[in-house]
Amino acid sequence: MREVITLAGLDIARERDFAAIAVGQVIENDKNILRLKGVKMFPHQAYTFLEGEIARIVDKNQITKIIVDSTNEKSFAERLQRIGIMVNPLHFTAPLKHDMVSYTLMIRTENRLDIPVEGPFIHELKSQIAEQERLLTTSTIRYDHPEG
Repeated sequence: MREVITLAGLDIARERDFAAIAVGQVIENDKNILRLKGVKMFPHQAYTFLEGEIARIVDKNQITKIIVDSTNEKSFAERLQRIGIMVNPLHFTAPLKHDMVSYTLMIRTENRLDIPVEGPFIHELKSQIAEQERLLTTSTIRYDHPEG
């Protein structure tokens, strides 16, 4: 039997970046496919506005859980929890980011990553991916992107 679980990842903006949410579905079958359903960016919005938009996206997409980058902003995850959204706050570290990139490359190679080739968010997603920088340090690989 095939089960579909809808999840999201949320990165909260600080001063230099936009907030962004990615919505995906895990299709549990013999291959366990990850399908990207949409991406939305929020340029420098007040938390009350962002909270309402996230609640609307959760409701519209029937999202089971949101993984929130709480590295620099723990209070927003708590705000979402208070309004009844299932949140998993996660502190991102360089090793965790490296593992995420490695896992994404692995499932892509295994044809278990389904990203639409067209759609309203694809141009922006391609642009964001192209801007990512891979920085080699003495002991690790770090991923970064230009300001904004």
